Amino acid sequence: IKLQSPPHSANQSYTLKFPTGNVTAGKFLKVDSVSGSGTTGVGTMTFADASSDFVKISNTTLSSGTASVSITGLDSTYKHYKIVATDITLASSENVYFRFIDSSGDLTGSVYQVIIDGAYGQSNGTQHDLRAFNTNSNYARFMNFDASTTADYGSNFEMNIPNPSDGTNYPSCYGQVSWLGSNSTYHPTATYSVFYLTKPTTITGVKFYGQGGNNINTGDFTLYGIKG
Repeated sequence: IKLQSPPHSANQSYTLKFPTGNVTAGKFLKVDSVSGSGTTGVGTMTFADASSDFVKISNTTLSSGTASVSITGLDSTYKHYKIVATDITLASSENVYFRFIDSSGDLTGSVYQVIIDGAYGQSNGTQHDLRAFNTNSNYARFMNFDASTTADYGSNFEMNIPNPSDGTNYPSCYGQVSWLGSNSTYHPTATYSVFYLTKPTTITGVKFYGQGGNNINTGDFTLYGIKG
């Protein structure tokens, strides 16, 4: 084992003790403990797992119809959370709805405020603006046209949830969505923003479900944590 010391001008004389175990792939050298202090400190190192400010927390993949999908695990560990969902299809052509979850369950108060802004093209080649606004609903959405029921036309979205453990602000989320509506008749893409205009203690998750009680047939949902 070779380690090159800093230049003599740095006036350092500390000691680093290498790990006693074998080198391990995917690990990094971490100073696990220090005895003494300053230039004469002795640091004992270990092989440790690399940490990240952007961490995959969980993944849920659907292969058969289900009434709803709840993505939980949001807590104070991370300041922000992101959900990435791909290949979402419903049992029939309807919108995807969602609600926030707190420690008591689904937040069903009629205080969701939603704005959707984007564009869509029709299969006949025409293009249109897409704008929608909902207020005082007991659910939220990010679509303004029906989602597809065909796996090849699955919907995709990202959802950012800022600081869900901060009960001093209104719970909110924002993101992007794209899909082929009514089985490729429409191709919308949009950004969206949602506020829940009541302050529960914390938000612990998000529940997704189909409009009109339709099952979610397929989809892949991945939750990430982002340190502030």
